[in-house]
Amino acid sequence: MSTQKEKMDEAIEFLNQQRDELKLKIHLAKQDAKDELEKLEVKLSSLKSKAKQIEADASEASEDIQEAAMALVNEIKDGFEKVKSHF
Repeated sequence: MSTQKEKMDEAIEFLNQQRDELKLKIHLAKQDAKDELEKLEVKLSSLKSKAKQIEADASEASEDIQEAAMALVNEIKDGFEKVKSHF
């Protein structure tokens, strides 16, 4: 379980870093880029909740939660790349 937690922590740290970099540039971006980033913030918050569920839940169901969380990680990464394309 600690390996899964480490992977999730690394993914969250990476996403937080990406978000912070985008926030620095967002004031120059188009309004649609700002709107997209706001949607991704909601998804990142959801991911953080799922990560806490994974840590708290050691049962078989945690695999399903982790898979959903990793899908959300990929969706957020793709969204950040989309926002970056506005620069």
